[in-house]
Amino acid sequence: MRFFNLTTIVVLLFVSSVFATPKKSYSPTLIIQKRCTEIQTKLKNHHYIIQRISDNRFDDVVTAYFQNNRIELIVSETFGEVGKIRHEYYFGKNGELILATNQLFNYQTVQSSDKNLVKVSENSYYYQKMKLVKAIGGKSDKSRLSYYDAQTRSRYLLGKSMILTKQIKEQHDEIIGQYQQNSDLAKLTRWQPTECGAGCD
Repeated sequence: MRFFNLTTIVVLLFVSSVFATPKKSYSPTLIIQKRCTEIQTKLKNHHYIIQRISDNRFDDVVTAYFQNNRIELIVSETFGEVGKIRHEYYFGKNGELILATNQLFNYQTVQSSDKNLVKVSENSYYYQKMKLVKAIGGKSDKSRLSYYDAQTRSRYLLGKSMILTKQIKEQHDEIIGQYQQNSDLAKLTRWQPTECGAGCD
């Protein structure tokens, strides 16, 4: 009887392990990729501002994309004699940085135009709660950066994203404020009743 019970338990354990539904593993990078795809898909519906932002460490042409007054994507480009560096900063719905990419382009010929640019390298940095969770180097997902390079570069990009975000928000709020002020002024001008002088009926 005891042998029968032991056999039954073993069989039940085996069957439950074979037919058990596998648990979905939580992958922050997949969630981040999904969010970035969502941003890219709806990019045409975003309004954006372009400005030049200079700091003692960089001088960039920056394009910031907004959805409902919230920054979704910042693209910054730094041009040089041999090519350009392009950074893309993707933000979650809570406003935190979730992905930063660093792309290096070189000119194929002496003429420095966008048509002559060729991508030489690309690195991606995934963030969760302002901390690096994954770094990918090169053009394939299998290529990983060294720990030191990834940490150093990710900290730089995180810091730069914060500087850009602060400056862009300030300019954006100023633009929105001017727009609302002009809009309110237009409404006042349009709807304000004219005061009658001595000759009015």
